[in-house]
Amino acid sequence: MPQANVPLLPHSGPWRTIAKAATHSDPARRPATFDELIALIARELDEPAEDPTNHGERLLAAIRSGDPTGTGQLVDLAVQHAGHYELYLNVLVQLGHDQTQAAVAANPSAMREIVRGVLKLDSGNGVTLEYGDVDQLITWLLIVARHAETCSEWDLLEDTADSIFYLDLWDRWAVQSDISAWMAGLSGHAASVVAEALRRNPESRPHFTQLATNHRVDHRIRRALDG
Repeated sequence: MPQANVPLLPHSGPWRTIAKAATHSDPARRPATFDELIALIARELDEPAEDPTNHGERLLAAIRSGDPTGTGQLVDLAVQHAGHYELYLNVLVQLGHDQTQAAVAANPSAMREIVRGVLKLDSGNGVTLEYGDVDQLITWLLIVARHAETCSEWDLLEDTADSIFYLDLWDRWAVQSDISAWMAGLSGHAASVVAEALRRNPESRPHFTQLATNHRVDHRIRRALDG
């Protein structure tokens, strides 16, 4: 039964902390308002949000095990955390061609949000991209770009090209050869989209001047490289 000045507290667990604070013998040390009490309960009872990278790694494992819903869930997660360094470098770039193609075909607008997030990876978030990170990202973005072209998703191709040329400022020779091979194979509207992206990213153009004199390269790409 209740006794004067003897608090009835749970033996252990989060409710002990809540009850002890709410029934403290000194009123000045109790939560003073309803909002303070709710905040105290939330601190003790609410589970912390799962780290996006841990969640992404679980989804990646499910995708590799054949889960048909995993790719869509991963895309949704990446949209919610666009520009999250570890999620991109530990999870997204590990997606294979088939899974990336499925993501582009199923939700191109979401993939646009994700590729635009690349521009945030090194923008005042306390993270500095390493050369190996840049290589992995460009390699993955080229997969996205090729599938965007196949699906005629021109807005996605435009955003992906901008992200590729943004990363190209790190001047990575190995992946520059991959970018060159990709641009050399473009034609039609895809070449027009990428040519405009080149014009928006003039710092990247000097890395691909050899294409300007290659007459097998689409004329729109060559003109963009000529400035």
